[in-house]
Amino acid sequence: MKALKWVAVVLVVSLLTLLGARAYDAQRGPPLELWHTFVPHEMSAAELDKSDWKQYLAAEEKIAAEVRIHVTEQLAPEARNDGNRYYAGSPIYPPKFAQDWNRLTP
Repeated sequence: MKALKWVAVVLVVSLLTLLGARAYDAQRGPPLELWHTFVPHEMSAAELDKSDWKQYLAAEEKIAAEVRIHVTEQLAPEARNDGNRYYAGSPIYPPKFAQDWNRLTP
């Protein structure tokens, strides 16, 4: 029984050490970008229950406009590249597609 207790203690200490090392390593990474930190206003469950399809689509358009204003238009110069889907000049910027797959309707 005493041996099991020590094995458990060693396992817990090892797991906590690994968790601490991973947390430290995560903090050393680059800072988050605008698209990681901006949270647009979404409809609550109660609002969704009370809304119809047109209201839902209007709310989705409002979210897209908020992202455009707070992310796309605020991008730092180094984030304005062809590989960034939030950059309006990028070939992969969703509003440029014939079918915007981020929307439920064309």
